[in-house]
This record gives sequence, structure tokens and C-alpha cells, in this order.
Amino acid sequence: MAMDGKELVEKLAKLSQVQSIKDIPQLTHALFPGTHCPLMGAAMAVGGIKDSLIVVVGTDECTYYTKSMTIHSEKFGGIDGRCVSVVLDDHDVTFGSAEKVQEAFKEIIEEYRPQCVFLVTTCVIEIIGDDFDAISEGLSKLYGIPVLPVHTEHFKCEDHLPGLERTITVCAEMMKSCDCDNSVNLLGQRMGDFATTELYAMLQKPA
Repeated sequence: MAMDGKELVEKLAKLSQVQSIKDIPQLTHALFPGTHCPLMGAAMAVGGIKDSLIVVVGTDECTYYTKSMTIHSEKFGGIDGRCVSVVLDDHDVTFGSAEKVQEAFKEIIEEYRPQCVFLVTTCVIEIIGDDFDAISEGLSKLYGIPVLPVHTEHFKCEDHLPGLERTITVCAEMMKSCDCDNSVNLLGQRMGDFATTELYAMLQKPA
């Protein structure tokens, strides 16, 4: 259960009262398996999109986190698969990451030849204020493929769900009208065989 503001303030201690780590009260209780950041949600969504590539732009920690998560995933194709990282250093954080991303993108296009790229930001990108919507638009025009920005800053949310939502939302730009053949599109199937679900059984019933 979330702690209200009054209870939170009552548990806080002044710095002069803290002599060791034991003097810092626990404000919340960890829940297994805990929460993941939106970056994971974005990776989960992109994993199911054929011929797409996820490009994660951020510091070592964030890019390693995504790569290690997808390295054993059949959806991404392992270490040489569809998950690519652009690692920023101190210079990029200070002066902006656009130039490094553009240089890396040229190599990515030549090597992977993707049909679609999800350009995923991380916390540091959002903090320094690089305009990845504009960067994505420029890259899309330059290479003639959809380059879709997905913002996954964790300091504005509590879990990975916004990453899933934002990834699926930007996909709307690629959707095209088609003739209706009494079928439906389902978004968000995370794991397992959809044909074994209750929803599948309901959709199979005659109207």
C-alpha cells in the first residue's frame, strides 16, 4: 500500500540524527519481483514486431540492461539480433547526443537494413533535453523508413507499462486501412500461445 505524505514526513530524519545506515528508516517494502522501468516495456513490445530494430540511447547501465535482457531472447535473435545500443559518454551528455546518434544510425542502417526502427530514449536523454522527436523525424526522412521515438524516462512513472503503451502508440503511424474480413487485431499479447486463451475461445464463438 502506498504511503501518504504525512506518514512519509513523520518517518524522515534530519541528517544530524543519522550516524549509520541503520538510522535511515525504511520508507517502503520491496515487492517481488519489483518493478521494471519503461525501457523494459518498450523492449517487450518491439520484440514482437517483425523486421523492426530497437535502438536504445543512454548510459552504460541502461544500454547494458536492455542488451542483457534481449541477448537470450529468441524474439530478438540473440547477441547479434535486433537490439542495438548507442552508449553516451560525458561529452555527449554535456554537448548533446544528436551527432553520435546520427553517426551510429548510419552504421546501423548499413549493417541491419531494418524496415522500421524504434529509437528509445532513457532517463539521461530526457534530463538533458535532447529533442528525439526531431532527431527521429530527420532520420526517417534521410533513410526513408519509419524511425519512431519512444520516451522511457523512469523518473516520471512507476513501472514498465508506459514503455509498452508508448511503443504501441507510435505504431499507429505505420498502420494502414485495409478491407475488413471479420478479423480483429489484438495488441499486447505478451507470452504464450494466444490460441489457448479464453479471449481466443470467445472470439471463435458465432455472433
